[in-house]
Amino acid sequence: MNKSINVVYVGRKNFKADTIANTSTIWLEYGDVQEVEAQAAVKLLKHKDVWVTESVFKCMPQDLEPLPEPKPAPKIDDIPTIDFDSIKKPPSHEPPKPGLGDGLVAEPSAELLKVLTDIRSENNPDSFTNKNMPKIDVVRARAGGDVGVADLNAAWKQVNGV
Repeated sequence: MNKSINVVYVGRKNFKADTIANTSTIWLEYGDVQEVEAQAAVKLLKHKDVWVTESVFKCMPQDLEPLPEPKPAPKIDDIPTIDFDSIKKPPSHEPPKPGLGDGLVAEPSAELLKVLTDIRSENNPDSFTNKNMPKIDVVRARAGGDVGVADLNAAWKQVNGV
């Protein structure tokens, strides 16, 4: 035998359908009482600003008016669009670093070429990716840290005579 509990709607909307416990129960107005199975009531009563037990409701001040219904969310057509291309970007105080995604690749430094030559000669599998390229973190650790992926790729081609 399933136990039932009287649940009272105390939310802000004009009516409320149960979308929490999926009981198909509908409360028609503030203060409306509906009988709900205890298992479903436990889920509903976790939302204290929407539902309370009948005994709790009887202890609440009854001369208060319910809060007004919240304003509906704006429709997609009412939301202004932003033209990101027209937004001015602050000037950069330093030139872009070659090889970091801007399409510029600097001539590989002698130091970078030496590091890559050493890595190739050592032939340590931990220093290479599964595509047989030197791992960027290994190269950065040995070359001082400021090596872009495009720089690495260009220098690796040069070291391998491609």
